[in-house]
Amino acid sequence: MKMKIFDAILGSFIGGFVTAFCFGILSWFVAYNMDPGPGMNPGPCWGCAHLAAVVAGFPGFVLGLPLGFVISFLNRGLVPGTFLGLALGVIMLILAMQQGGHPDFSVRNPLVLASLPAGILSGFFTALILTLLSRLDDSAKPNRRK
Repeated sequence: MKMKIFDAILGSFIGGFVTAFCFGILSWFVAYNMDPGPGMNPGPCWGCAHLAAVVAGFPGFVLGLPLGFVISFLNRGLVPGTFLGLALGVIMLILAMQQGGHPDFSVRNPLVLASLPAGILSGFFTALILTLLSRLDDSAKPNRRK
């Protein structure tokens, strides 16, 4: 029982950190390559990219905690983890679109659309890490034959 609780807590934090990393990296990449808009110098937007990574990383961590928790309890493999990540990306997309109709949070915004691949990648990598950890845990246990 203690091990199951430890696995759930560890899975939650792994899911949180992996999801924050995926959402932050993809948001940074999208913001870095976006056109800064009229009246601004064309080219990469360094400051916007760092801000987008931090802003996307925090809700990614918060939404990744339950993702890691669910994946650690299901422990069914990479495909269900990927689909759970896709569901997380859709939830993030819906939450971003519910920001009072602000035009910056429309579906046409690449930063908003980056939540779908970020969710998919976070579900996949969370499931991958948890699967590898469970295999390491199983191989570390001594074999007892009766």
